[in-house]
Amino acid sequence: MDYALLLDRGAYGLDVLLTSSLRYFAATSVAFVVFWVVLRERLGHRRIQAKFPARKKIAYDVGHSVIGLLAIVSATTVMSVLRPLGFMQIYDDPGAHGWGYFAFTVALLIVGHDAYTYWTHRLIHRKSLFRRMHAVHHRSVNPSPFTAYSVDAVEGVIHGVYLPLMAVFLPLHLWAVAIFLAFMTLANVYLHLGYEVMPRWFARNPVTRWLATSTFHNLHHQRSRCNYAPYFTWWDRWMGTIYADYEGYYEQITARPLLDAPTPVTGRSPSPGAS
Repeated sequence: MDYALLLDRGAYGLDVLLTSSLRYFAATSVAFVVFWVVLRERLGHRRIQAKFPARKKIAYDVGHSVIGLLAIVSATTVMSVLRPLGFMQIYDDPGAHGWGYFAFTVALLIVGHDAYTYWTHRLIHRKSLFRRMHAVHHRSVNPSPFTAYSVDAVEGVIHGVYLPLMAVFLPLHLWAVAIFLAFMTLANVYLHLGYEVMPRWFARNPVTRWLATSTFHNLHHQRSRCNYAPYFTWWDRWMGTIYADYEGYYEQITARPLLDAPTPVTGRSPSPGAS
C-alpha cells in the first residue's frame, strides 16, 4: 500500500474541503444577509413566496450543507487518486493547449454539468430513489440561500463525481476548474435565493429565456416534478418538463422594478390546480 499517496490524497481532500466550505458559506452568508436581512422589506415585492421559512428550516439546511459538502469533496478526493495514475488530465500550464481551448473547457464544464444535473436530477426524482437520495433537499419547499448544497450524502456523491469524470475524458486547466466551481456556487445560491432579481422581460426574451432564474428553480421546490435543470431551460423545454406557466408566474413576481419603493412582502405561489 502506498501510504505516501494516501497521505497526499488526504491532505488534498482537506484542502478541497476547506476551500469549498469557505467559498460556499461566504456566498450563502453574504446573499442571506443582503437579501434576507438588509433588503428584506426593500425587495419585498420581489419575494417569490410571501412566507419566510422557519428558522429551524434554515438551520436544517445549514447543517445538511455541511453533510453535502463532505460527500461532494469525499467523492472528488477518492476519484483524484486516478490523477497520479494518469487517468485524470489536469494541467497547470495555460500554454499547453492555448486560451481558446481554456475558454472552451469552461463553457463545456458548465453546459455539461447542466445536462448531467438535469438527467441525474430526474433520475433521483423517481419514487424508488427520491426518499433515499433527494428528500433532504426537498424538505425546503421554500428555499433559502443555504438550501443550495443541503443534500443527502448519496446525492452529494452524485454531484461530486462529475468534475473528476470530466477530467478523465478531456484536459482541464486548474483555473478552468476554479472558474467553473465559482460559477456553480454562485448560480446555486441565486437559484435558491427566494427573491427574483432579473428584469421582467428576462423570461420571454429570445436570448435570456434559455437561462434559468431563481423563480424557475423555486417552482421546482414548490411543484417538484418540473424545472429540473440548474443553469439553462432548454432541457426542460425540449423534454416537456418545464412548469406550464413559468413565464406568466415569473412576470407576476417581476411586475414592479427591482429597486421600487419599499413595500410589504407580496410574493405569490402557483394556483392549487397548476401543474
